[in-house]
Amino acid sequence: MPEFRRTYSIPTGELEIIITYDATYTPLRLDMDVLEDIELEYGYEDEDQLTFYPNILRLKFDDFKKQNFDVLKLSVGAYNNTLPENHMNYGGVEIRLNGHTKFKGYIDELSLKYDEKDLTVEFDVLDKMHILRNTTVNRDWIIHPYTNERLPNSGAYTLPLWLFGIFRKVYPEYQYGAYPAEMVNVPGLYSLFVRHDWLYHGDDLININNQQVRRQRTVRWDHAGMFDVGFIFDSTPLWGQDRPYRTWAEWLRGMAINFGAIIGVADYGKVYFMKRFAPHNPTLIDISDNVIDFNFNKQMHLPVLRGAVATNRNQGIENRYEFGEIERSQPSGDYQYPERVKEIRTYLPQYRTSNQSFTGILVRYEEGGHTYGLACWSQRDEQINQSGLAAQLVGKWQRDTRIAPKDKVEVELDGIDYDMVSIYQITPPNTSNLAVNFRAMTMKKSLLKNKTNIVGIEI
Repeated sequence: MPEFRRTYSIPTGELEIIITYDATYTPLRLDMDVLEDIELEYGYEDEDQLTFYPNILRLKFDDFKKQNFDVLKLSVGAYNNTLPENHMNYGGVEIRLNGHTKFKGYIDELSLKYDEKDLTVEFDVLDKMHILRNTTVNRDWIIHPYTNERLPNSGAYTLPLWLFGIFRKVYPEYQYGAYPAEMVNVPGLYSLFVRHDWLYHGDDLININNQQVRRQRTVRWDHAGMFDVGFIFDSTPLWGQDRPYRTWAEWLRGMAINFGAIIGVADYGKVYFMKRFAPHNPTLIDISDNVIDFNFNKQMHLPVLRGAVATNRNQGIENRYEFGEIERSQPSGDYQYPERVKEIRTYLPQYRTSNQSFTGILVRYEEGGHTYGLACWSQRDEQINQSGLAAQLVGKWQRDTRIAPKDKVEVELDGIDYDMVSIYQITPPNTSNLAVNFRAMTMKKSLLKNKTNIVGIEI
């Protein structure tokens, strides 16, 4: 496969573009240069941060010889490119910054456009994560990180282990592990970056001197504790014909909902998993001095909710939890104001057997050279003073955070050193108490113009 390469010097270093394409049906080769900018977009499809979309790269090149459009058209339109696994060979695009891969994806064939007046060709490039939208959930993707063999159906596996096989299919460099979210910008580190703080509490009965003793442990579910809490997902309805999530993209969205988190990709191979609701004692990054020409505004965002309803379905049993005030019409029992009630459906393996001897979550600990697994009876979120099942934590958070409106922030900033995991603060000029703290919902980086547009949500 031929390659097209161009290198540009930008304020943050050396930027290289590499395009891989097929030339089977043409003697011509790509010969072009970037005209306007290289724009990289991150974010979510909905304003409630539930559905993330793959990062998008937008490119516009000159086409003075009127051949570049046709070269790309014949490549991305080739029959052999109809399978997702072939997209990178027939229109693969890679962006490297200072030698490290920042973005890798493939041309969205329907975005390819030629302009005769300006003699330009432009197109969008979809992050490789887009493949997960077109791939059906397959239990064979859950693999061991060192042998690459399919994990047995029975077993309590940690979330980083469940996620490993999925992202390894997308990013060959992705490594099994979990790091603090603050490390997401470390060059060359492709893995999972975490900011979450639920507590998992479990206990078991052991024999000491012929007496049964109950032993208890609590694990904080941060980037380190994630390796001590295992989930028996195979006992859930996440597999089989009646599964609630059909594609891997839907499955990941479901995991975010189940764990009260947001999941996305910061840059190539850098997957973040963060508590969706306000983090505890967040580190704020003040970017007030970076605002370009006062291009900053905020407005009310998302309607206030009167109530939230969270359900958990597992082992053929559905439990329902309600928070807030939920008015119902009589005698039907339907919501009287459905637009003011948020419903959340979860499927986490959280249940007890009739004799309370087993749950779908195990807390691992080591003692005396042995590894033990405690049955997890409850979880806790210290910020909202709530213990119980994940559905209860998520439901209460939903109600508490939507009982008052949040600001939506739009701002244009100097530079491109911003990310989707940080918490930013802006104080409007000539004010002292109007600061707003927010996280990004969408972000557009203009790599050549060295500026960033952020649309954020107040935390």
